[in-house]
Amino acid sequence: MQWVPAIAGAFMILASVLGWFVTVTHLQDTVAIHEGRIGTLEAKADVSLRDRAQLDSSVAAIQRDLIEIETQFCESDNIRNLMHANDLRSTAMLWQKVFGEEYPTNNVFYPRVGKCDGAQ
Repeated sequence: MQWVPAIAGAFMILASVLGWFVTVTHLQDTVAIHEGRIGTLEAKADVSLRDRAQLDSSVAAIQRDLIEIETQFCESDNIRNLMHANDLRSTAMLWQKVFGEEYPTNNVFYPRVGKCDGAQ
């Protein structure tokens, strides 16, 4: 009967070794899963950084193009304002000749709609 406590002790040691083995196996599986997820996230982060660099260069190109378009609109406005000023001058001269009085030209305002000449 002296061997019963020895068997019981061996059984308890075997059970705790088996318990530790299951725990270690579970931890190894968890580590493997997390390593895969970390690898996926690192790959996505690299792609995101490359995409951001491409987007930054695209935005810079669009801003450069918008400045060119704004400049063209400003030049068009300047030409239109000069044409209107010439028409107004001609009308004022004819008005003076026909009606003998001055045509009011001091109420003319030429707006600058865009960011012309570096204006903000």
